[in-house]
Amino acid sequence: MPHDPATYHRRSIRLPGYDYTQAGVYFVTVVSYGRMCWFGKLDGDDICLSQAGQVAKGEWQRLEKRFPGVVVDEFTTIMPKPIHGIIFLPEAREAKVKELSPIAGWEGKDASPTVGARGK
Repeated sequence: MPHDPATYHRRSIRLPGYDYTQAGVYFVTVVSYGRMCWFGKLDGDDICLSQAGQVAKGEWQRLEKRFPGVVVDEFTTIMPKPIHGIIFLPEAREAKVKELSPIAGWEGKDASPTVGARGK
């Protein structure tokens, strides 16, 4: 089913004025064009990746080689429509978030603030 912005009113969780190019831990979501099931199909609890899903997985795994300074975390989920993953930008430290929720082993590392983040 195509995305209908008149039906779905998702607000941005981006923090206004925050520089997302600075060091930190970032949760990234990539949604397929037209919200179509380009990346594969579900088979029970498993995902059967399509050719596009296999390409997307390979490109995600190559991010560290393509972009020096990017560290890809072990957490990556590929679903039929979205891909979710965590990347860490350890360079160019300009600001730190003092409090971080325990996320996939990133305790103690810097995290990017979002609207509603603790301590904000």
